[in-house]
Amino acid sequence: MAAYRSLRNLDWVLVFVAVAIAALGILQIYSATIDTAWRSAWWKQAVFLAAGLLLMWITTRIDYHTLLGQAPMLYAGSLALLVLTPVVGSLVWGSKRWIPVGFGFKFQPSEFVKLVLVLLIARYLAELKSDRLEGRDLVKLGLLAAVPCGLVAAQPDLGTALTYVSIVCAGVFFGGIRWQHALMLGVAVVVLMPAGWFVLKDYQKARLETFLDPMKDPSGKGYQVIQSKIAVGAGGIWGRGVARGSQTQLRFLPVAHTDFLISAFAEEHGFVGILVVFGLYFL
Repeated sequence: MAAYRSLRNLDWVLVFVAVAIAALGILQIYSATIDTAWRSAWWKQAVFLAAGLLLMWITTRIDYHTLLGQAPMLYAGSLALLVLTPVVGSLVWGSKRWIPVGFGFKFQPSEFVKLVLVLLIARYLAELKSDRLEGRDLVKLGLLAAVPCGLVAAQPDLGTALTYVSIVCAGVFFGGIRWQHALMLGVAVVVLMPAGWFVLKDYQKARLETFLDPMKDPSGKGYQVIQSKIAVGAGGIWGRGVARGSQTQLRFLPVAHTDFLISAFAEEHGFVGILVVFGLYFL
């Protein structure tokens, strides 16, 4: 009976959308890595998808109150993993973000932290006796996210670290932030943003400059952005077909199976393919 209720209560539309997006990703990884050193990446991604579906099924069998009850322990464990990552993690492109787990697979603790933060913030908000957040609540939530945010930024992985900020922002929004506090935070961000430029590393500054003007250094820092735009444009309406994109298959498009996967997809599946993917995300 419990199994029946679990199946009945699943949001099957959401499951289908998630699997469809993942399947398209696996297809594009396969296409982008043909005859490269990463040609086995697509089946690893398929294994990850299968493992994810299994974990999803196991999680649906657990009362969410139990998960919320374990949130502090999960948070402490995730921080321990983040501290451990620079010690035992593997160095990839100048960053230590992954812990080897054997059989060629790696675990990225910073991704696990996202789920833990959601649980922790949900528990904190659920235990409040008020439908409005006070200043001390904002400080506590900010500190909860600041610790993993600092550890991940030091890996360095600024992009993932900033996702923790967005999780906190979503939490305080649904938790009932006062407009006065929201205004104060907004002003603080605007005032402190210019100072943040001096905290960024050189490669992070280069990314921002390239985003604003990739033609400033077309054969250097702007090369990846320019090639990705060429790939997107080359796809036209219907695309060039699986494994037929010249930018992707001739390796003009760097790391086409990771950072620029959507550009490779646009080249091979065109504007219509991109509409399908975006439609799934919006759904």
